[in-house]
Amino acid sequence: MGKAFSLDFRQQVIKAYNKKLVKLGREGKGNITRSINYTIKLYGIARTTLFDWLKRNKEGDLTDRNKNSGNKSKIDINEINELLRNNSNLTLNQIAEKFNVHSTTIYYLFKRNKITFKKKNYDTKKATQLK
Repeated sequence: MGKAFSLDFRQQVIKAYNKKLVKLGREGKGNITRSINYTIKLYGIARTTLFDWLKRNKEGDLTDRNKNSGNKSKIDINEINELLRNNSNLTLNQIAEKFNVHSTTIYYLFKRNKITFKKKNYDTKKATQLK
């Protein structure tokens, strides 16, 4: 996903849309469509982007919305690094149990931080019995 457009740019686009709409005359669906087409071609933005900005402008909030403000990790990566320094033979499931989370949470945390890990904890008694 690219960077968000600046507030000035969004306001400029809304102003151009409204100006074109007034020039064409507010009545009639064709004039609205022509104003939309004119604006998106002039500024090189997507139709849905313009619709979103028009809706947000009508609501009075054209400011940037941070879409990447999702949940932060409940687990501190430094705690995991310390745990792995003290006990490097832990599996994902064992680490997940210690932090009271699912093993996939640990998997994606490791992936995001480029940490390699042991995949399975083999029971040596069962392995010798199979031979």
